[in-house]
This record gives sequence, structure tokens and C-alpha cells, in this order.
Amino acid sequence: MAITSIAQLQKAIEARVQKALQLTQNEIYAVVKKHLVAFYQAKDFPHGWSEGNIEWTNVPAVYQRTNTFLESLIKTQVVRVGNSLACSVQLDEDYLKYEYPGNPDWEGNVPATGLDVAIWANDSAHNFTHGYIVGSRTGVAWWSDAMEELGGRIGILNIMKKNLKAVGVPIR
Repeated sequence: MAITSIAQLQKAIEARVQKALQLTQNEIYAVVKKHLVAFYQAKDFPHGWSEGNIEWTNVPAVYQRTNTFLESLIKTQVVRVGNSLACSVQLDEDYLKYEYPGNPDWEGNVPATGLDVAIWANDSAHNFTHGYIVGSRTGVAWWSDAMEELGGRIGILNIMKKNLKAVGVPIR
């Protein structure tokens, strides 16, 4: 089918740009998710505490692993913003506002939000429903490490450029 109008050309290009955005978003999501999972798999991350298998030393009296943080990474829909198309890889906004109940019976209880947990985790620190556990370092800064692997802003732009070419948009 031949393109016979500017409107048809815009529609054809927009469809390809949207596809390239989705490809780019998928690549970014995969890298960020990999680093988020690495945080959970770190050697000193608490595993099996709720079953009484306590092998770690700086353990709160009660710990219940919910994976809420791990499962909060999302990809948004591609949307039009003015004359642009946009999408995100982000933590779910409901999670960022979520308040962990913690354990009010534990004297060291520090209530925390999802945002607190995300920040602490990026500081390579384990954090629990009770708050920041000092001295527990995973060596995994989930967001910073992912952005470094992606190459930061320039790297992400290069991924988008690669994907635009892949979908047939001639770009230098």
C-alpha cells in the first residue's frame, strides 16, 4: 500500500516508533528485573526465616517474606504525551505508597513504605518490614547497577536507536 498523505505517513511512522518503544521497554525491564532478582538472591538475603531456618545473624525477631517489592516492577502502556510517545519501566505507584505493617511488638520496629524499601535496596542494604538493618550489605544496588549495565541515558538512547532501525525507521 502506497502512502498518499502526511496523515498516513505519520500513522505508519508512529506505529513503528511504538513498536521500537515496546522493544526498548522490554530490554530495560529485563535488565532491571535481573538486578532486582539479584538483590533477592544475594548471599546474605534472608531465606526461609518464616520456617525457622535462621542462618543469618542480624535477624529481627519476626520476618515474613512477601516478595511485594520484587513483584512491584511494572511496564506501563505506551501513551501519547503531546506530540510524543512515552512508556516507563518503574515500580508500581501503589507499591511506593504501600506501608509495611512491621511488627509493633518488636522494640526496633521502624514502619516503612515501599519507597523506603526501594531506596534502601538501592543502597545495597537489606530492609525488612521492620526497617533498615544496619550492616547487612548485599553488594547489589538494584537500580544503579541496572542503569550502569544499560549505559545510563546514552545507553538507553542507543537501545532505542537500535530498535528504531530494527523496525524499519531509518535513523543515524
